[in-house]
Amino acid sequence: MKRNKPVKADGTVKTLLFDFEQEKNDLGYIGEEAVILKNLHQFASYQEESLSADMLLLALCTKGRAVFEIDRYRYQAVRGELVLIRPGQEVRFAEIMPQSDGIGIGFTPKFIQSALIAYSDLWPLVLELEKKPCVRLHTEEIRSLVRIHRHLFESSRLPDHPFKTEMLRSLMHAMLYQVAMMTSAHVEEKPVSDLGNFELYYRFTQLVARFYRTSRSVAFYADKLYVSPKYLGVVVKSVSGRTANRWIDEYVTKEAGKMLRISSKSIREVADSLNFADASFFTKYFKKNAGITPKEYRAQYGR
Repeated sequence: MKRNKPVKADGTVKTLLFDFEQEKNDLGYIGEEAVILKNLHQFASYQEESLSADMLLLALCTKGRAVFEIDRYRYQAVRGELVLIRPGQEVRFAEIMPQSDGIGIGFTPKFIQSALIAYSDLWPLVLELEKKPCVRLHTEEIRSLVRIHRHLFESSRLPDHPFKTEMLRSLMHAMLYQVAMMTSAHVEEKPVSDLGNFELYYRFTQLVARFYRTSRSVAFYADKLYVSPKYLGVVVKSVSGRTANRWIDEYVTKEAGKMLRISSKSIREVADSLNFADASFFTKYFKKNAGITPKEYRAQYGR
C-alpha cells in the first residue's frame, strides 16, 4: 500500500467538498443541503491522497470492490456495503478495482445543523454507525436503495420550479428513513434521552474542530457554549461515551498525527502550530495519547 502523499507544506489535506458550480453536470443537488453522487468514480480520482471529509457522506458499493481508510483504519467495501463517513474524518482510497461502481449522497454542514431537530430520531443510529461505519445490505435492500437514489438524482435534474426543492427534500427524507430501516438491524441503537444534550454535544465538536489549535481546555469550550465545564463534561460523556477532555485530546492527537505523516514540518514546528509550550511538552502529550512519541509515529506512518 502506498503511503499518503503530501498535499501542502503545512500538512493540510484536501476536502471532499464538491464545487457547486463547476460540477453541476456530474452531480445532483438539493439546494445547498446535499450533493448526490451518481457513481463511485466521481471521487475515485482522489485515490492517492488523504481527504478530510467536510460532509456527512453515505456511499453504497454496487459493484466490484474498494479498499479505503477512515482515520487510518482500513476497510473493504464490496457489493452491498453501505459506508458512513462523518465530517472531520480523514479518508483515503487505497485501491479501487476495475469495473467497480457505487452511489452516494453527501450532506452539508448546513443540512446537518437543521437536521439536529428535523431528524432527531435518527441521531442515535448515526452515533452507533460511527463505531461501525460499514454495513452489509441484502440484495433486495440494494435494489431498493438504488431505485430511490436514481429517482432522487433524476429529479434533481428537472427544470427549476417553485415546488422542486420541497419535492427533493421529501425524496431525501424517504431515502434517509429507508437507510435507517436497513441499518438499524445491524447496530445496537442507544437512545439519546435529551435532544438538547445532543445539540450541545454537536456544537462542542464543531468548536473543537475550529479552535483545537487555540485551546485544549474544557473551560474554554464551556465558556463559548454558555455552560459550566462540569455540565459540558456530563453531556459529552452521556452522548459520546467519552469525557470532554478525552474527546479534545483525541482530536488534537489525530490532527497532530496528520501533520507528522504528510508534512515536512519539524516536531518543534508541529508543536508550535498546535500551541504547545515546547517540543518536549508536545512529545509527552502525544505519547500519552498515541502510545508512541512523535518521532516514532513519523517513522512508522510518515511518507
